[in-house]
Amino acid sequence: MMGVSGFDDCGLFRRSFAVCMLLGVCAGMYEHRVFAVPFVNEIAKFTASDETADDFFGWLVDVDDGTAISGKFSLDPGAAYLFDTTTMQQTHRLTVPGVMTGDYFGSVVSISGNTALVGAPGDTALGTPPPGGIYSFNVVTGVENGLGKITPMDSASGDEFGFSLAQDGNLAMVGATQGGTSAGAAYLMNVSTGTQVQKYTASDGTAGNDFGYSVDIDEGSGLAVVGAPNNNMDPAFTGRPGAAYVYDTLTAIETILTPSDSRGGDEYGWSVAIDKTRVAIGAPQRGVGQGTAYVRDLVSGVEMKLTPPTSFDGDDFGYAVDILDNLVIVGAPGNENPYDEPSNRAFVYSAITGELIEELFFSDGAGNDEYGFSIELWNNQAVVGAPLHNLTGKVDAGAAYVYSFGQSGDTDLDRDVDITDFETLAAHFDPDGDNAPHPWAHGNFDGNLTVDITDFVSLADNYLPTGYGSHVVPTGDGDSAAGQVPEPATVLLVCLAVAILTGVGVRKR
Repeated sequence: MMGVSGFDDCGLFRRSFAVCMLLGVCAGMYEHRVFAVPFVNEIAKFTASDETADDFFGWLVDVDDGTAISGKFSLDPGAAYLFDTTTMQQTHRLTVPGVMTGDYFGSVVSISGNTALVGAPGDTALGTPPPGGIYSFNVVTGVENGLGKITPMDSASGDEFGFSLAQDGNLAMVGATQGGTSAGAAYLMNVSTGTQVQKYTASDGTAGNDFGYSVDIDEGSGLAVVGAPNNNMDPAFTGRPGAAYVYDTLTAIETILTPSDSRGGDEYGWSVAIDKTRVAIGAPQRGVGQGTAYVRDLVSGVEMKLTPPTSFDGDDFGYAVDILDNLVIVGAPGNENPYDEPSNRAFVYSAITGELIEELFFSDGAGNDEYGFSIELWNNQAVVGAPLHNLTGKVDAGAAYVYSFGQSGDTDLDRDVDITDFETLAAHFDPDGDNAPHPWAHGNFDGNLTVDITDFVSLADNYLPTGYGSHVVPTGDGDSAAGQVPEPATVLLVCLAVAILTGVGVRKR
């Protein structure tokens, strides 16, 4: 049972030890330690081991369970690359025999658990024009899983199957923008067997809608989302405003989403992402290419509209989006201010309030790097692609940047390390790893399989209910600091920690 399996009838020693550790750590906080830790930190830069000019590495990225993947969009046969997000080292280069120039192998990638998927939407094996396909790899070994090229049951020439790709567990959504009589289609595939589970086409689909241009899936909720940025639902529009379609993967029931302020040419649905019952949707051409992103709660129907603090024509805000737990990240790869200074950006928002939390910058970029062209969230990390980034002597070789969010102890990434975080960690306390793996949101700050005393100590050491990062308090000397732990709060923390740990043990009995 999730949450309390670490405590049992004989767990008195472990509870006592935890309380003693907390007492010792919290006692040391009488020094009124000051924290000035930023919320977001750039921690690594990924490039391909065989980097060459015009590779466009970072064209699409994904990250899950400690492994990141990046593809590239090049005219050569193509490849995809796996990286360990703990060591930040490349672990494998993914290729398959027979891939040809023009297949665009590696232009689309996805990862979930031990399976990495690589799309080849221009795969030439079954005709001209090509139908496309995807390939499955083992993340640990980097070896193709023996399924060969995965295609749907009705694969046809010119479908571009594999144009978009997303997976969660054993299920993957794959877009084919020219399938379904050129209106587009999306397929639910079982990636452990390579077989088709379901085919989706828009109930109002017409040729040229680009249904399947973007896809995402959340296996936990049983929901998938498909973007059709050129859908024209209202003939009154002179341009195509776009739409997004949510499907129940068990019943195939369709829900069509359009924004409350829809208008022609927005390309709503260019990018989509889903987490539980929240959907993030990008409309990068709203305005004159300024762009907008939307978050829709599928239960309440409430829509939030996300915009950057400053906006210019051609920013393409919303070109890429992702959503995870309480965070939304939005890319603006064309972000250019009137002075043409390097200003490509990605922006992090609260998925609850829509508040801008942080702007992401990259340490060595230029204004035409297309930083924010692809983005993905996992745990407390983000990976952002910049496919036009120049490496030494290699124009447009491309790169991807890795960021960490939050301070250890901040389970909900709200910039406060407080009693709520203690309660969350206590609810998932699992020193034996019986319910592993545990994400950051459970209190697993060191990235191992357990939520244990080490994580409690880390949380207690960073306890800061007044906030950190950009939440600052005056220091009295003209400067600002993130906050500090007053003595009464330390005493209260100890008391509450004891109560929480003891209470969890009592509930178990």
